[in-house]
Amino acid sequence: MKGYVQLRRGLIEHLKIMSFSELKVYIGLLLLANFKIGCVNITVANLCDILGTDYKNTLNSIHRLVKFGYVKFTPAVNQWKESKFVITKYIASVKNTQPIPEAIPEAIPEATPEAIPEANDISGSNKRKLQNPKKLKEVIRSNKKLKEVVSTNGICKYFYQKFKDTFGKDYIANFGKDGKILKDLLKIIPLDELKQLIDTYLTTPDTFAEKVGYTVGLFKTRINSLRIGKKTLSMSEKTLKSVMATQSWLKKKGEVIDVG
Repeated sequence: MKGYVQLRRGLIEHLKIMSFSELKVYIGLLLLANFKIGCVNITVANLCDILGTDYKNTLNSIHRLVKFGYVKFTPAVNQWKESKFVITKYIASVKNTQPIPEAIPEAIPEATPEAIPEANDISGSNKRKLQNPKKLKEVIRSNKKLKEVVSTNGICKYFYQKFKDTFGKDYIANFGKDGKILKDLLKIIPLDELKQLIDTYLTTPDTFAEKVGYTVGLFKTRINSLRIGKKTLSMSEKTLKSVMATQSWLKKKGEVIDVG
């Protein structure tokens, strides 16, 4: 398949809430889609082979793309049959021009923490949801969940970028495992503090960490020692000053002690 596919600039507004996997799946489907109708029939396994992604993460990304209205997904009856994907808001030609083999998605429904009702209700029944107490609770829960996803994606990207800045290599990520670890840490540690701990972890020389590869998993096992590191250093300095003061006092009395 030759030619080009246009990406609307409006997509940039959604990048902050889309994970790397979701963006990769979306662009892959866009490139594979029939430019006349904006759809593609393919097995999830074949899609994984094309994108170089694992089955579980790809399937999770597909469900999130469906949830926020980027695509429609009709799963196959089994894993060997083709599933149907339809890119929403798809047009095959530009007004007053000849049809071109390019997929041009319209503005995708906003999916930000500030616009949760629109993001979670593609059918347009937001007003009815907000008037129904039970539905309102669902919207609030969805709002909270999406904010957690946004924060988790942000801290994951921060870790991966800091790793690259420090070592000059891309971090080979395990998105599912890394995301869960950092999400759990965010429930306990404020975002700014967690970023500082990541900086300390990745810039502190450590033979064992080098052998392991400065992974997110090792970061979690070191988190307590990293958090008390500054306090421990402060206590050591305080203790040293106390010993030096004692030594000075003993010298005045004509006694000397060895502090090593």
